[in-house]
Amino acid sequence: MEEGPFKRGRYSMLQKLCRDAGVDYYTFHRFRASGASVMDNSGALLPGIQRILGHADRRSTEIYLEKLRDVERDAMDVYERESRKDDDKVA
Repeated sequence: MEEGPFKRGRYSMLQKLCRDAGVDYYTFHRFRASGASVMDNSGALLPGIQRILGHADRRSTEIYLEKLRDVERDAMDVYERESRKDDDKVA
């Protein structure tokens, strides 16, 4: 548990925790996105993800997950490109 006071709220607390841990600042939104992505990839039903994220409208959750899927595809493209570079160096 982190002791306060954090006059600017949870964001200053999280910034301090990240700084103390020696890692880049990781926002609460990233935690939400990461959790939603894991649930989606593990086959969780959309209504459950919607309730956890607090979205009143199912379309908001669908849009949110679609954006995450685009980010994941971009990340995989980078990974595949970089992996091929390593293969070329070995050969």
